[in-house]
Amino acid sequence: MIESIHPEPIRQPKALYFLFLIEVWERFGFYVMRGLLILYLTKVFLLSDDKSYLLFAAFTALLWFTPVVGGYIADKIMGYRRSLILGAVCFIIGYGLLTAPSMQMLYLGLSFIIVGNGFFKPNVASLMGSLYDGPRDARREGGFTIYYMGINLGGFAAAVFAGMIVEYWGWHAAFATASAGLFLGLILFLSGHAVLGDRGKPTADHLINKKFFGVFTYERAVYLLIAVMILAGFVLLHNIMATNIVIAVLAVFFVGFFILNALKREAEERNRMFACLILILFSVVFWILYQQAPMTVSLFTERNVNRELFGWHVPTVSYQSLNPFFIIVLTPFLNSLWNHVNRNKKRFPIALKFVLATFLMGLGFLVLDWAANIFGGKGTISSWWMVLSYGLQSLGELILQPIGLAAMTALAPKNMVGLMLGLWFFASTIADAVAGWVAQIANVPQGDISHKKSINIYSHAFSLFGWWTVAAAVVGLCFVPKLSKMIGD
Repeated sequence: MIESIHPEPIRQPKALYFLFLIEVWERFGFYVMRGLLILYLTKVFLLSDDKSYLLFAAFTALLWFTPVVGGYIADKIMGYRRSLILGAVCFIIGYGLLTAPSMQMLYLGLSFIIVGNGFFKPNVASLMGSLYDGPRDARREGGFTIYYMGINLGGFAAAVFAGMIVEYWGWHAAFATASAGLFLGLILFLSGHAVLGDRGKPTADHLINKKFFGVFTYERAVYLLIAVMILAGFVLLHNIMATNIVIAVLAVFFVGFFILNALKREAEERNRMFACLILILFSVVFWILYQQAPMTVSLFTERNVNRELFGWHVPTVSYQSLNPFFIIVLTPFLNSLWNHVNRNKKRFPIALKFVLATFLMGLGFLVLDWAANIFGGKGTISSWWMVLSYGLQSLGELILQPIGLAAMTALAPKNMVGLMLGLWFFASTIADAVAGWVAQIANVPQGDISHKKSINIYSHAFSLFGWWTVAAAVVGLCFVPKLSKMIGD
């Protein structure tokens, strides 16, 4: 289950640190919005828990579907750089629209953000993958781990400052700050992307300047498609059931499209593609629980956690800074571990890392259940239990997400990297759609509900979340040898 690879790690490419900074600003804006949204819906628009969960889940599900489209368009038409710029512009507009105190403007703003994520997220990762020399480059996993630290540096700053901004200047000032963060990231990219050389530019066989049905260029067709996607997002967010039906249909379509492409490949490529598909499907379990952080865990923190820490009343959203904080702190240690393994000509199987990450995520929820049962007699638990829970979940995320990104870019055929990354993010679409329904287990009825009653509801939900996820990890462990063989790991 271990194999010799590159004998010595090599210094990371300079362009890695440029993309690192771009991702810091993009994630800053995104996590300001993500951290505040469920609280914004329940406290400002006064939606019930169940309606807030379903709207949030539909939004995030669509958010992770669009990278399939954005990745494919970047591969075939626009190139990674232009696609990234389009995504940043949509982000800036979307966060700006959230500042308007209107439910319809909120729907429209979320629709822009959905499309922006589709054109930004897979293509910055594709640019990252282009920095390395094939799947056996020993720098790849370490590079993606560093890149992932950039993601969480932006997320940490967002979670820390978002609550303070809301407290002193209001909700809409926080969303304006998110828009400004993306604007700074776009300026940085436009002023310094020469460090990438020719990476990410449309190649000679791209369709960007060719005619679309003899009417206008493919580039203009992409702009029209973006407008249609924004309108579609606006409509779907008003109809959650329709959203779930669309996601189910698209899941069948894209998985079928992927399988048909895999069957046309040689045996080695085909096995790797099928192994990636299995890993992507397995990751859905992880992301269902991950998505509980801004939903059930956020409202649990608001209602049943003693938020007095060292004499400071901590804003609820600031607890979400624990996730990126642990990612930042643990990244150097985990990166050192991977490098140590490489230097000793060994390698942990990718599939085993997925299993370990899933187990840690389940354990993070069991900790909250145990704390609520043992120490929650008065209806609240100490903040330190949240610290421990987030620590376990974050370690699992750090093992799964950057390793998953690295694996997708390494194992995908050269002309399918964008699509493979799109499918990787599409797993989050499925997970987020399911997460909204799973969150209903933790639904606290509106009205004057005691802390004791609400903590019992959350404890029951977290127990189910945790034990089912640990069981999934045990089942996954049985398939590690077969998947490792398919990957060639």
